[in-house]
Amino acid sequence: MGLAAGLAYNEFIQVPMYKSNATLLFVNPSGVSSTQDSTRLSNYVQLFQSRRVLEPVMSEQKIGLTFDQFIGSVAATNDKGTEVIRLSVSTDDPAKSQDFLREAVVSFKAEAVELYGADSLRVVDNAGSAEPPYNVKKNLQLAIATGAGFVVSLIVLFFIYDASGGKAGKLGLKKNAKKPAKAKAPKKRATKVSTTTASRSKSDESKAAVAVGDSKAKTFFAQLGEDLKQGLWIDQPSAPVSKPKTAPKKRATAAKPAPKKRTAKKTQDTKND
Repeated sequence: MGLAAGLAYNEFIQVPMYKSNATLLFVNPSGVSSTQDSTRLSNYVQLFQSRRVLEPVMSEQKIGLTFDQFIGSVAATNDKGTEVIRLSVSTDDPAKSQDFLREAVVSFKAEAVELYGADSLRVVDNAGSAEPPYNVKKNLQLAIATGAGFVVSLIVLFFIYDASGGKAGKLGLKKNAKKPAKAKAPKKRATKVSTTTASRSKSDESKAAVAVGDSKAKTFFAQLGEDLKQGLWIDQPSAPVSKPKTAPKKRATAAKPAPKKRTAKKTQDTKND
């Protein structure tokens, strides 16, 4: 991301600036001390950056800016211990920078002659080509943007690690745990459906069991009714308490053989005696 930001800045955001440079030499007139030389050199430096020198050139070149807006693009310096004055002008157009500096040097020399009454400035290097742009260094800017992106990513990761309480490794697990949760939703519904079907099947089984029990009970009571009609309930110990009217006759007929056996037994005993 830092590399992409650097490329976008180089291609679409950054405005290339072109600087033209020139060099002048101050010629020491006879009878001037070194202290006076340094003072005059300082005066020359300030004179080049004055409205008196620059505004006529700005009007001629149609810069389209005010003096206060344009003065930051003009520079004049004196190398320490020398009598060399270095001048530079930078704009967004290389041809405009070169033409402006060339005309500014002419205006500067004319104003210096008018103020000091002597032509003590010599052109060493006239306004040179302003290409390539001095503020565009693509390789360096891309390297800086990539390094800045790396540092920002480390800071972001640190805050994520700190916010997670030192358990940044579990963040991925939490994210992965959320995804199966969505997939489990249909399973829960399926289990609900299965439980409802299971409950329905259980209820159907219980109904079937009740029906079977009812049929067995009906069969039992029907058989019991047949037994009661046939008189078989006498021999069964689990017969009901309420007995039909025909029960005494059956008991009487069933009890007749008992005395015979007893009498026979008694006769046998008498015979033995």
